[in-house]
Amino acid sequence: MSSLEGKVIIITGASAGIGESIAVLLARYKPKLVLAARGTTGLEFTRKQCQDAGLAANSILTLQCDVSKDDNLENLVQTTIQTFGSIYGLVNNAGYGVAGNIEQTNMKDYDGIMRVNMRAPFYLSKLCIPHLKTSKGCVINVSSIVSKTGIADLAAYSLSKAALDHFTHLLAAETGPSGVRVNSVNPGYIRTLAFQKAGLSEKQIVGIEAGPLDRVGETEDVAKLVKFLLSDESSYITGETICVDGGRANPVFS
Repeated sequence: MSSLEGKVIIITGASAGIGESIAVLLARYKPKLVLAARGTTGLEFTRKQCQDAGLAANSILTLQCDVSKDDNLENLVQTTIQTFGSIYGLVNNAGYGVAGNIEQTNMKDYDGIMRVNMRAPFYLSKLCIPHLKTSKGCVINVSSIVSKTGIADLAAYSLSKAALDHFTHLLAAETGPSGVRVNSVNPGYIRTLAFQKAGLSEKQIVGIEAGPLDRVGETEDVAKLVKFLLSDESSYITGETICVDGGRANPVFS
């Protein structure tokens, strides 16, 4: 029996990319999934994939949610509790980026990036903490290797992910005595549309080499680590920022 069976897990940014893959992989282990994103069409596609993976329809809740809006986050938590009665896992996956160095970045974009990538995980985790303490649950923050290495043409995004990593450390220290575990997964270049939407080409991100493993990552590579960190298999791991990057952040390679 899976340690995730029947556990209530919220995933933001679940309509595509990494969030979609996390949801579909977790569906095999029979949790109760709360799938949140701005786009309802993508959410319904993810729901269908979760059902195709064997998860019952009544174990899936989809909610339109703009994580940049406080009332949307409050509704997400309230509706989850009203529907399923508890929260075990929170996967802060929704993210946003705009290309530009410090000089090029306008403050509207800066504020938008920080609101989605840092403020939303902070507030949503804060809202979930009482329920996570009861369930002895987990928070997984989806960060990036740019929190460690930085990319000059993604200045605000890099800063936001560095802040998210430190938030992981702080929240793990604060909630650990209550039995709540908090970890971060830090993907490298993963084959999604996110970097293209940010205005960067694959050549800019990947460079000449993809890393020591000589390939870009797939969304499933990240999903597998998230599943591990949510499960009892990682019961003695908290406060960690773990790269899923094919070795790109390895200082020897860099």
